[in-house]
Amino acid sequence: MSRMKKFLDKKYLLFSLPFLFLFAVIFPKLLGHGMFLDGVLYAAIARNLSQNIGTFWEPHYAQTLYPSFFEHPALSIYIQSILFDIFGDTRWVEKGYTFVLSLLQLFLVIKIWKNISKEKELFWAPALIFIITPVVFWTMANNELENTLLVFTLSSTLFIIRGCRAKHNIEAIFCGLISAVFIILAFLSKGVFALYPLVFPFFCYFFLENANKKKAIACQISLLFSTLILFIPFILNESSYNFFKIYFEQQVYRSLSGHREVDNPHFEIFIVLLKEIIVPISLCFVIVAFSKSMKLFNFNRTTVLYFFMALAASLPLVISSKNHGWYLMISMPFYALAIASLFINYLIEFKDWCIRTRGGSLFLYSLVISLSCVAIILSIRNYNRVLKNAQYHNDFTMQGKMLLENTVISFFPQWLRGKGETWMMLGNFARDYKISLSLNPNLRFRLFLVNDPEAIEVPKGCRLFFPKNPKEFAVYDCIEDSSMSLLSENNEILLNSEAQT
Repeated sequence: MSRMKKFLDKKYLLFSLPFLFLFAVIFPKLLGHGMFLDGVLYAAIARNLSQNIGTFWEPHYAQTLYPSFFEHPALSIYIQSILFDIFGDTRWVEKGYTFVLSLLQLFLVIKIWKNISKEKELFWAPALIFIITPVVFWTMANNELENTLLVFTLSSTLFIIRGCRAKHNIEAIFCGLISAVFIILAFLSKGVFALYPLVFPFFCYFFLENANKKKAIACQISLLFSTLILFIPFILNESSYNFFKIYFEQQVYRSLSGHREVDNPHFEIFIVLLKEIIVPISLCFVIVAFSKSMKLFNFNRTTVLYFFMALAASLPLVISSKNHGWYLMISMPFYALAIASLFINYLIEFKDWCIRTRGGSLFLYSLVISLSCVAIILSIRNYNRVLKNAQYHNDFTMQGKMLLENTVISFFPQWLRGKGETWMMLGNFARDYKISLSLNPNLRFRLFLVNDPEAIEVPKGCRLFFPKNPKEFAVYDCIEDSSMSLLSENNEILLNSEAQT
């Protein structure tokens, strides 16, 4: 009995590895101050929604940038707004939301592996391969919309698998319907990126073990028809129709035609993909190198199925000239599943080595203890510390709360040091204070760059408003100054809305 207990303990230690990695790498980042621009932007819009500023079909970001936000459908943002209603206006809302989604993604990857692959006890392997991919843990830590989309598309995948193995037509049709519901929810979270599971029953027809081909056809037909039917209400509703009309014109069409920012265009996104998966593949080859016997790679139907699912999620990106690296996030679970299935013979040997040998047990215990220590040390070290966007947080977070909000303040782009810094400052002011930055220099409150040789001289009629001891930036009250009246008082210039979302 004691030996069985030890055996089970080691199995649970293997199971804990992807979650320990999450707590060691992602969780400590969420305890500090600073997040990538997009995550700050979505949190600001969600907070606004919770305070009845903007609506589901016309969300509001700031007065001078995206007063009406049509860049992406708003379901993910709306879910966050509900959490703001419950917990109040605190940064822990977006951090907690993205962390819970990370946990859900791991559980869903494990669930898919258990539903498809024969080696059920290796469920920890695809989850670990998934979480150690750089773009994955970066996206998880930064409140990107892909996190919500992925939870819905992975859930849809689970019902597709069940539908393709159904014993009765009604079950296959029902699973197709539920899968369509999840696809619609994913679409409402990030738009057209969510549609890739529509082809999964077709792949399952050919490659899913124990698939019922007739039921796979029924599931495929049900999925397609249900998705089309579920779209109808959004076409008939005037608000949703207007939203998607603008969304497809401004975001989808312009991205496809190259009229938005260009990033990893077309097939270049696959160069980014190769750079991302090199880490988990290298880890697998390390396991191969230490293997006592050379085994064949596992090119079976299951591996092919995972690979086609991954391609379905990533290949459509090649038609666009706007492909940020984190767009690959939606395909990474399936690449992780494919890699784990490809190396399954070596992973089985590695599992047995960890469980049955003294050296393997020592390695496993050491790894678990090390990850646990890293998680604890980094969490303590990062708590309430500025980790990103120091230009903003050192002055407007670490020095207390500014007694100014829900207004517009002046700034000049040249006061900042690049487009990225401009977006970052605007996003954080909008998130924390509902403050919009304006190119109109005549406003009472103005943001100045200080303590820098390139900083312009603050007009004599302006007095320091916040913070008391500025490090890089400060807000000045310029109610008595008229030296910068370069524009008329009512000439409010909107910022260029070509952000990175």
